[in-house]
Amino acid sequence: MNLEVELIAGVIKGGPPPAHLPAPRLIKIFIAGERDDFPEERKQLLEVVGPELQSIYDDMGIEVLLVDMQYGAGDNPDADPHLAEYILEEINASHRHSRGCFFLLLTGTNYTVGWVPTELKEATYRTLLAHCALLKDHYEHNGHSYVLNANR
Repeated sequence: MNLEVELIAGVIKGGPPPAHLPAPRLIKIFIAGERDDFPEERKQLLEVVGPELQSIYDDMGIEVLLVDMQYGAGDNPDADPHLAEYILEEINASHRHSRGCFFLLLTGTNYTVGWVPTELKEATYRTLLAHCALLKDHYEHNGHSYVLNANR
């Protein structure tokens, strides 16, 4: 099978690129933090720092991509517990399949509750249940763990 056909087949199957191929020449920098903290700093990172970094790495043929993890999220991203899993999957995929993966956390004074785990191991569930009986209303046992009930 020639290289082009192999790449296309891999993309269609949804798998990672073949191991014998070089890693993509891409560096991703993920920007995270509370949605309403540092709006001007986020803007400067995306509009000034990102293009400046790209100009430095252009000669090496490396693409630099800044990803603001709040961009495109709804009004209250904390209301979607699956968003955290999606973001972590994206970071892990970037770490596996690119030249570099960096995480920039902007910490300020505004903090929200954050995401609820979508799955808990049995031991963790039992420990938490001893302190919070409300868990029974929101998690269901699926045989090997407890999964967040999406219907509530």
